[in-house]
This record gives sequence, C-alpha cells and structure tokens, in this order.
Amino acid sequence: MKNQKIGAMCAYIFMVAGAFLLLLYYFPIYIQATQNDSALYSGIKNLPLVPGPNIFTITSGCIITVIGHHIPLMLLGYVISGIACGLLYTFEIRSSTGEWLNCQVIADIGVGLILSIPVIVSQSIFKPSDLSSVFAMIFSSMG
Repeated sequence: MKNQKIGAMCAYIFMVAGAFLLLLYYFPIYIQATQNDSALYSGIKNLPLVPGPNIFTITSGCIITVIGHHIPLMLLGYVISGIACGLLYTFEIRSSTGEWLNCQVIADIGVGLILSIPVIVSQSIFKPSDLSSVFAMIFSSMG
C-alpha cells in the first residue's frame, strides 16, 4: 500500500513540476519575443512566479492541518495550475500586462497549493527512518 502511495506521489509531483517549469521556461521567452525586452527585464517580469508559490504552500499546509484531507486540495490546485498553463495559449503579440500578470497569479495559487502535498503526505504515512529515501524519490521526480 505504501509503495503505491509513494509511486502516485512521485507521478503527481512530476506533473506538477512539469506544469510549473512550463511557465518558468516559456514565459520569459514570450516576453522577450513579443515586447523586445532583454533577458534581464524578462526575468524581472517573471519574478511574481517566485514568491507566490511559497505563500500558497504555507497556506496549503495550514488548510491540510485544519481539514485533515489532502485529496480535495490536490484536485483544486491541479485544476488551477492547468488553467494557468492553458492561459499561455491565449497570449497574443499585443497581450496586455494584466493578462500575463493574471496568468502568473493563477499559476502561483495553483502550484503553491499543491507543491508541498507529497512531502506532507509522506511524513504522515512513513516511518521517520524511511523519510530520507522517500524524499529522495519525490524530489528526484521533480525533473
């Protein structure tokens, strides 16, 4: 039973990290190509994707502590992350700052809600002596 859970968590974090890395990789390229910004300004415009997930990861831990269930939060965060990645396809050459900033905020919420869930779940189902191996598997699946 535990092996199935860790396998599911590894697959889950692989997909979550893939969605987040999609945004981290393609968003600066979009900014450079459409707004003729340098790599420096493109990186500055990408900064909202850095602190947002941290804030919502803390929120996620608090929510799981209060409600005691992680599955609904996983589903909600996964849907929100999918919406953010789908919004990339709506960008045009002259998309406004508000459009891509909204996409970043939605991605922050979605990814932040779900990024730490595999770690929280594995801490509750594995013995402390097994956690180092479990964390190694989870973090190596991030890509």
